[in-house]
Amino acid sequence: MSEDYLGFGTTPIAENCAQLHCDNYRYSEYLKRARQEARAFIEGIKQTLNPPDSVYFRICTCPHDFGSYIEVRMYWENEEGEEWVYNFESHEPETWEDIGIDWKKVYTDNSCYEGENHV
Repeated sequence: MSEDYLGFGTTPIAENCAQLHCDNYRYSEYLKRARQEARAFIEGIKQTLNPPDSVYFRICTCPHDFGSYIEVRMYWENEEGEEWVYNFESHEPETWEDIGIDWKKVYTDNSCYEGENHV
């Protein structure tokens, strides 16, 4: 198993995401919401963009000065996978719609999100 990877956020790039610190901050709620986003993001990528079998995903907790944050990591096992991941990075989906995900089904409690899509 390869340890080569690229890290991504938990949502498509133009979408708002769970915030590590917000007015209603509770770290356990952030982790729950960020993991929800990450699972939905991975599901959408797999269903619509068909990554090769040599690409696999992990939801990782990454330490930071202000508390750990969640990211989606894409690993690859061969050149085909590496090419696919770097192509994904260059053409990341912008919205949930781009990967066939209804964002209203991803979020059940929007108290820790910013932006018009999630309040």
